[in-house]
Amino acid sequence: MFYADVPIFYSMLVITLVIVINKGLDILIFRFRPVEKALDGRTAEVIRDGVIDTRILRRRKLGQSELFEGLRENGYRNLGEVRIAYLESSGRFSTFSQSQPRPGLPIEPAWDIEPPVTVGPGTKIGQDRRLACCSCGFVLAGNLAMTPYHCPHCQGKSWTAAVIA
Repeated sequence: MFYADVPIFYSMLVITLVIVINKGLDILIFRFRPVEKALDGRTAEVIRDGVIDTRILRRRKLGQSELFEGLRENGYRNLGEVRIAYLESSGRFSTFSQSQPRPGLPIEPAWDIEPPVTVGPGTKIGQDRRLACCSCGFVLAGNLAMTPYHCPHCQGKSWTAAVIA
């Protein structure tokens, strides 16, 4: 990092300048709420009642696999177990469980390791079979004869069996 032709004084000056800027930003964040929101971001609700808000994921440039990873780290096996989940401004997830687990989109095992078996639009399904949208986790009513052309929540066209962990 240090070069023979650059005095150590200049290196220390740069380090000191970075520390002063950091402390200055900390003071601005502490005193002014709009500055805090602009620099740190806002908390966003990413899941409600087991259904992902795909618009929030796109806006925050967050992939589905990152969301599922965060949920698995908190011990969830499917989206039906999640009452609400927030993406905090720190980048971590805060999750709250349903009082009674419901059928939901499976997130375990990881889809990279074992992808779920999916069906497309217009596929005949059994009366007692519950399916979840692979994009948002919306669970279809159990009385349908075939899958709809698209998900009513996110317009997704891929479905998999909803599970209860």
